[in-house]
Amino acid sequence: MIKRCSSPFVLVFYASEAVTFQKIQTHVNTPDRSTGTLLADLVDLGPELEKDDAVALADRQRRDAQFSQSLPASLGPLDRVSAWLRHRGDDSETEGERVARGRRVITLLLALAGLLTGWVVAMALFRYDGTHPVNVMWVLAVFVGLQLITLFLFLVAALPQAASRLPGLSGLQSALVGLSPGRIGLALTRLLPAGSRHALNAFVGRSAKNRRLFGGVTRWIVLHWSQVFALMFQVGAIAGALSLVVFSDLAFGWSTTLDLGAQAVHRAASALSLPWSIPAPHAVPSLDLVESTRFFRLDPKRAGDIASASAENLTRWWPFILLSMIVYGLIPRLLTLILSARRVRSNAADAIRFFPGTDELLDRMNGNIIKTQAVEPEVQMPKPTYHTLGTVESASASAAVIDWSESGLEESAIDQLLGDTLGYSRGMLQPAGGARSLAEDQSVIDAIVTVKDGPIVVIVKAWETPMLEFLDFLRDLRRAVGERRSIVVVPTGVDNGAVAPARDEDASVWAERLETLGDPWLKFKAVAA
Repeated sequence: MIKRCSSPFVLVFYASEAVTFQKIQTHVNTPDRSTGTLLADLVDLGPELEKDDAVALADRQRRDAQFSQSLPASLGPLDRVSAWLRHRGDDSETEGERVARGRRVITLLLALAGLLTGWVVAMALFRYDGTHPVNVMWVLAVFVGLQLITLFLFLVAALPQAASRLPGLSGLQSALVGLSPGRIGLALTRLLPAGSRHALNAFVGRSAKNRRLFGGVTRWIVLHWSQVFALMFQVGAIAGALSLVVFSDLAFGWSTTLDLGAQAVHRAASALSLPWSIPAPHAVPSLDLVESTRFFRLDPKRAGDIASASAENLTRWWPFILLSMIVYGLIPRLLTLILSARRVRSNAADAIRFFPGTDELLDRMNGNIIKTQAVEPEVQMPKPTYHTLGTVESASASAAVIDWSESGLEESAIDQLLGDTLGYSRGMLQPAGGARSLAEDQSVIDAIVTVKDGPIVVIVKAWETPMLEFLDFLRDLRRAVGERRSIVVVPTGVDNGAVAPARDEDASVWAERLETLGDPWLKFKAVAA
């Protein structure tokens, strides 16, 4: 059933999406997945992990391990996550698929806009009414000079994160991305159908809120859109120029107010022609051509000279102009388009791989389920229930533990807390905070850094308000261990050295204060009744 289209551009949307999404079989059998699939998985992963928090840890471990057995052993981490998402979904279109569809349609619209703009600009610059020839200087300025300048600005904006630490460079990169033609793509979202429009706007909003996790993806999507527009602009311009060369008579010349002689212009043209000087020597302007095609609009004598030149001589500029547009405009844009597309893919893949909760999901899918049973029935001890405010569980990880400000938990209680709540085993155990000095706390951080892998669990007393000293400690710890490593804060009550529930109001205070740090890899679990 075809619904009434609210915009003519919606027709483009449905036409570009004639092929439906493949479900779990496609994801399992296709290791090299498309950018759209990666983006869809990234959008869908967070909500699915949040919904999964309602399932008991043991049930999650058992369920995911069993599902993993149905997957080929050769699948990599990203394909396993994608298969898990498809397995949990139904046949309806997900929010991530709507985002991917919307991105592709905006890419198509920007390509059409670039093609039309390039054609119009070429028609204007190559306009010849029989009086004054086409000014080669203007053509080169727009289709070579401007292209090289914008290409340089793109390369500055595309510098890796390490280079952005140079003073002022990060702000310059943000400004260049903000001024990029790719930003037009965000405005074009209003032309999409409601589902894709709302999903894409929601993703952009989450990206702006949490740049540390999604910033690379949205930044490269905008830069990719800018290269789509720039490439198609050059394609449109070349097509327009060729159409005029083939179907009309054009006369070329050059004119400038600058004090440039024919020798200087010839040297510049020869330098530009170096890439094709051997395979296409006829496309290299000669000194005689340069001298004979200069014109002055206010000099009747000079105008008469160029008018009397042979028609063949006046047309000999076009191979040079066309090759200049291809070599300095089209080919570089094609390369930057490929680069930006790859960077969108790699940033989306990294965001999925290091998404908070992905490591734990993969551990559950890759880990073995080990069941033990005593010979005689054991005395069942009451255990506290755990209130989950984040996705932090893992099937087999060994965690470095920090006991902040002497929580009072015995080591056996810490082991129980780690195993029952997070699925972690205990590795290093370090005390910090409280009466200890800043130097002693720093030594704890230094010791944690020596453990290269695995999550870090910080146990705190739930009834104590999180102080600035503790928040500063978390910031220092994050700087030391780097991005993407999981840090889990666990507020708990204590009852004679054992784990006790934390009050809901205390857990809410901790959650609100930790949220202010803006750290996507900082997670939170509170023990609740």
